[in-house]
Amino acid sequence: MSPSLVEGQNATLRLLAKAFEKAQIEEINPEGQPFNPELHEAMMAQPSDAPPNTVLAVVQRGYAVERPIAAPGARGRVGARRAD
Repeated sequence: MSPSLVEGQNATLRLLAKAFEKAQIEEINPEGQPFNPELHEAMMAQPSDAPPNTVLAVVQRGYAVERPIAAPGARGRVGARRAD
């Protein structure tokens, strides 16, 4: 990628971050935290060594405006423990 393109992308991301901050929009990133059906949408369940109902991966980012959910994010969570 050309340096000017990277510079333009970074400038755009900074402007977007400032706009989100001004509008009080925050990203919800619960990876590694307990699954909360009021905030998250489960996309899959898979075996893991993590505690049950732990968010394993964020598939799609979610955002909140002053905390009510603007768009719930899609998450992967633990469905059952792996058999040893």
